[in-house]
Amino acid sequence: LPAVDLAGGADLVVTADESGAGRLGRLDATARPVTGVNLLPTALLENPANPATRTWQATSISGSARGEVAVLPDGREGRPCLKVTCIDPGTNGTFGAILRWPGLQPARRDRHFRMSCWVRTPPDAVAGLQVTSRDWNWWKNTERLGDRPAWTETALEFTLPAGTDLTHVRLHMTSQRPGAELFAADMALIELPAPPPAE
Repeated sequence: LPAVDLAGGADLVVTADESGAGRLGRLDATARPVTGVNLLPTALLENPANPATRTWQATSISGSARGEVAVLPDGREGRPCLKVTCIDPGTNGTFGAILRWPGLQPARRDRHFRMSCWVRTPPDAVAGLQVTSRDWNWWKNTERLGDRPAWTETALEFTLPAGTDLTHVRLHMTSQRPGAELFAADMALIELPAPPPAE
């Protein structure tokens, strides 16, 4: 069977077949975490006729700041990237893009992740990646990088506590200059193997 994220609500069903003339067969099933794989959708789903279909959508985060999201076909290493343009800086506000995805359901144990993205920013702007729970009470942020004319990675390793979901993924961006253009590419959320138990 292919690997399935059972934490996301999928079911593993085992059925018995009576055609074995009374013989009992044995089926071994193992559930284990999938580590080292980017859990975020990699497609940007750009559709100019229907922006609602985009994986990443513009969002205002604080201070009534607003930005506009577009997808460029030739970003970092020739792959598509996001361009977020500051439309209105608001009152020292934050704008950016939010990811449309199902998120991660709470688990019974702590889980360990690395989140990262690559950004290009002008001198008067910063950008980074944030993950939060559905109720926004738990969150983690990468460093927000500014004045990066070349593609630069910002990353953070963190622990998602047992019983906590991970629902919102957002690019956090700030600029006080309308028209400022910020770029983001290769957003990733990768589960890491559990650390060995303490001795």
